[in-house]
Order: sequence, then C-alpha cells, then structure tokens
Amino acid sequence: MRYFALFLTSLVLLTVQPTLAQADTLSSGFATSEELVANGGFESWVDNQPSAWDFWIVGDEKSKENQGLALAPSTDAAVGERAALLQGIGEADTWIILNQNIPVESGSIFHFSGMLRGLDVLSPTGRRWQCQIGIIARSAQGQRINQWLLKPAPGTTDWYSDSRIIQAPPGCASFDLQVVTNGKGRLLVDEVSLRPTRIRGGMKSGLSGAEKRRADLEYLTTTLPMLHIEPFRFTSEAAFDSLAGTIAKECDTLSDLDFTFRLMELVASLDDAHTTLEFAVRPPRLPIQYEFFGDDLRVMLAPKPCADIVGGRVLEIGGKPISDVLGAIRVLIPHETESWIRYRTPRLLRLMAVAEHLGIVSEDGAIDLVVATDRGDRRQCRLDLNLDFKRSDFIFAFPADKAEPLYLSCWDNYWLKYLPDSKTLYVRGVRCREDKQKPMAGFIDQIDEIVDTRPIERFVLDLRYNTGGGSGVFRPLIAAVASHRDAGDIGQCYVITGIATFSAACLNAQEFVDKAGALVVGEAMGNRTDRFGQLNEFSLPYSGLRVRYSTKRFRWGGHDEDMLVPDIPAPLTWQDYSEGRDPAMEAILSDKSRP
Repeated sequence: MRYFALFLTSLVLLTVQPTLAQADTLSSGFATSEELVANGGFESWVDNQPSAWDFWIVGDEKSKENQGLALAPSTDAAVGERAALLQGIGEADTWIILNQNIPVESGSIFHFSGMLRGLDVLSPTGRRWQCQIGIIARSAQGQRINQWLLKPAPGTTDWYSDSRIIQAPPGCASFDLQVVTNGKGRLLVDEVSLRPTRIRGGMKSGLSGAEKRRADLEYLTTTLPMLHIEPFRFTSEAAFDSLAGTIAKECDTLSDLDFTFRLMELVASLDDAHTTLEFAVRPPRLPIQYEFFGDDLRVMLAPKPCADIVGGRVLEIGGKPISDVLGAIRVLIPHETESWIRYRTPRLLRLMAVAEHLGIVSEDGAIDLVVATDRGDRRQCRLDLNLDFKRSDFIFAFPADKAEPLYLSCWDNYWLKYLPDSKTLYVRGVRCREDKQKPMAGFIDQIDEIVDTRPIERFVLDLRYNTGGGSGVFRPLIAAVASHRDAGDIGQCYVITGIATFSAACLNAQEFVDKAGALVVGEAMGNRTDRFGQLNEFSLPYSGLRVRYSTKRFRWGGHDEDMLVPDIPAPLTWQDYSEGRDPAMEAILSDKSRP
C-alpha cells in the first residue's frame, strides 16, 4: 500500500497558495475539458465508499475499528447531491485517507482543484490540522518525487475552492491524488478535479533560429507565470511583459548565447532567488575563483603563471572596469537580498559562457585581469584559457603559514568540535542534507553525550556557508539543543549566518533563534525567511534551457520581518581572512551578554 507521505510536513511552516481569483483565472484560460479524476464529485457510492477511490485508515488497530464512523456520504454538497464526509477519530497518529492513482506523462501540465469545508477541525496537538487535498508524484517504482497541497480546512469554514497549476516532474509515472484528515472534527470534500492544460511544449520542424527563439520565449512567458506559486509578488506583471516584449523584438538579431542571457534576465526579474534559468548543459568553468570581501572582489585562486594577482582587488576584467562587469551580471541573478548578489556573482564569473556573453574573452582565448595589491601596486595578468591545469598548478589566497579557522576546517554536511578553553560546543552545518555515513540521530546523540559530560557555556551553530536543502534535517538538532537550553544544561546559543546562508538554512537559523533564544552573529543572509521554494522545473522546447520555479511559499510563523538581522554584526574582512581569523567566533567568545 502506498499511502500518505503527503502531509508529514512542518508544524510551523505556512504554505501559501494562489488566491481563488487567481485560481479561477488559471482554470478558465488553460484547463481542458478532459477530467482525469473518476467520481471527483462523490456522487457514486458503493457499500458506504465512494466509487473509484481507495479508502484507508492508517494508525493502530484500535483506530481501524472505527472505520465505519470515519467516512460517509453527505447531502451537504457544494455541487450536486453528495459530498464525501471524513470524520476525524482524534488520534495523533491516525490518518483517514481517500486515494486515487492516476497515470500521467512526465512533463505534462495540469490544473488541480478541489472544494473543502471544515467543521470543528482540530489536530490532536491543538496546533496544526492536516485536513487537505494533495497530490504525490510517483515514479514507475512508486518512489515519491514531489508533492502539492491545496489550502487546508482549519476550524469551521464555509465551502471554498482552491486550485493550482502543476507539472509532472521528470521521471513521474503517476499521481496519487489524496484527501487526508487526522485529529478531530469533520472534513467535507467535493469537486476534486485534475485536468490537462493547453500548455504544450511540442516542437515543429523547419523553423529558423529566430523562430525557435520566439517559440521558446512564448513558451517561457506562458508557462512560468502559470506554474510559479505567486509569480508577481515582488514585481509587476506589466514589467515582466514589457521586458518579454523587448526580447521578442530582438530575436532576429540575438545570437543563441545572448538570447539565453536575455531569458535569464527575464526570469531574474521576478526577484525570486529560487526561480532560475539554467543551461541545458553546464558550461565549462574558468581556471580562476573570486570572492567578495565587503564591496571588493578579490582573486582567491589562479594558476601559477598568474600568482601575482592572487589576493588582489579586481579593477578590470577583459579590458572593462569591474563596475561595468558587475552591473552586467547583476541583472542575471534572481535575488531578494544584496547578500545573494555578492554570493552568486563570483560563481557566475567562473563560467565560460558568462565570460563570452560579457565580452571579456579575447579572440585568442584569454582573459586580461588588472588588480590592485594591498600595497597599492597595480598588477596585470593574462589568463590563458587554452591551457589545461591540474590542481597542483594553482595558487590559493589563504596563507599557507596560517592554521585554518573552524569554518574552513571540514566540509562534511555537519560536524562538531568541543573547545575546552572557552567551554564552547561548535557545530557547523554545511548542507541541510542527511549524511548517510553519519545520520543526524547519531550526531544528536554525540551532542547529548558532550552536554552530559562537559560544561557548555556557549553553543554555536554555524550556517554561514549553508545554501540549504531540507529544513527538516536540522530540526531535530535544534529541538534537542533547545531542550538542553531550557533545562539549563547549556549557556547562550548563537547562530552564525552569512551571504551564503540560503533557503532551508535561513529557516533553520530563524528556528534556532525562536526555540533556543540564539543570538545571530555574522552577516545578512542570502534570502528572506518569508520566501518561495520547493522547486520543480520545465525545459524550453528548442534550446533545452531548464527553468526551475517555486511551487510553495514558506513563511516562519509569527514573524512579520522578511529578514533575520544579525544581533552581533561580524563581517569577514579581507584582513581577517588573510590573517586566518574568524571575526564571528571572536565576537561570540568575547560576548558578555550571555547569562
């Protein structure tokens, strides 16, 4: 039995769906009349069960004895004569589920909708109800690939409708369409629908390059606003359409490469850092690395022939002032904060396709760089892109005679170190991803053992280079530390954030503040705590360019602020880095505000 992986979501994260007005617009314009849900209006019943639907009670055996009370037809219908009535049993781990499996084709786009009415709905914990309609996308082997939820029915409500436009992700073979409730109260459901849309990605033969570019542009401008959870929250639809219109006029003269970057600019105009346009094939990387320190872009790695410029402040690239180069890259980066611009810019500058688009590659395949050293000298170097380099051929900016600070010492998904001199337990989270070699449950046991056997005056969670993943990975750790904090086993908690703290890591940082009273140290994060996420993607038919888009809005409950601002600012300067210092840890160890 394949059941209810749908609704085991966070108890605090809020999912915001499109408004009913938006849903009606989507439906009328793009859904076809072909209905894929059998008996979605719940008019047909056999032996007290709706036809074409599977019915499960998932929980202990005692709960299953109530099966006859959990589901029944109701004459309180939104449309027609009948609706389905799901009666919550009141047990925390008991789920009442209606399920219908629907074969679909990967890449197809659907209009998904349903109607709900809640009657005194309340979860067993008194907090988060789970009374919703949702879809699980599954592979041919039954593995869950993605999921989508319609708006839940809390408390007592009138009948209401909700809908979404969804796309079957790569590898998807079927949808499990589910109605689920747990806890107490009654849930009425009616008019559950899944219909294909008129959005298609088919290809025609014999088109010119300009015609293919126009077709890709039209597909992008039609599909992205339909699939994104709330495309015009941070920008206007008129501005998006205006830029798209300008690009359409340029299709005859743009090269394929420049057209790619114009589309990248169009997607970036939505100001959702999670919604991006990606290359069909990842372009080669240049043999150089950069990073920002404050407003200065520095060379962090270069081949030995360019050793003189390593550590230098970049003044020119390819004969262009660095300000011009940065301005041209800025419009390509979907962002919500200046921090994310500072993080993403050096990474885009490493891509050959970006360098060619910017016009900083010479005809003979080289890039000329001009930097200023800390002594004020001006140095030049020609980076020959025709040469093959091995790792041993590079010079790194970090001084060889300095010990690496903790934030550079290990790049495992998560690791820890106890600092006896300061009675500090330092935990670094590099990725919000479970480590198969070191499961989080065992890692928490390790923390518990240290707390039980050693004095802990400070607990540090370092998320400054964590670009996200799944926020649930670190949630048990945060809960465990908060419990120790409440029991008086540890002193002040701190969370270190930086320009690369992004997505799930931002939510984890906010959770740590709320649950453990952590102070925020470091720099502003890469995106808002009120943000979009949970990505899906589609490809443009002719170029193969991939568009990744957000399907959910996440907001940390109880906060009006969009950003988590450091309580103790501690930016990493070039002097700090070149001397092997960590200003964030220095600020924490010298902080006198802890009890």
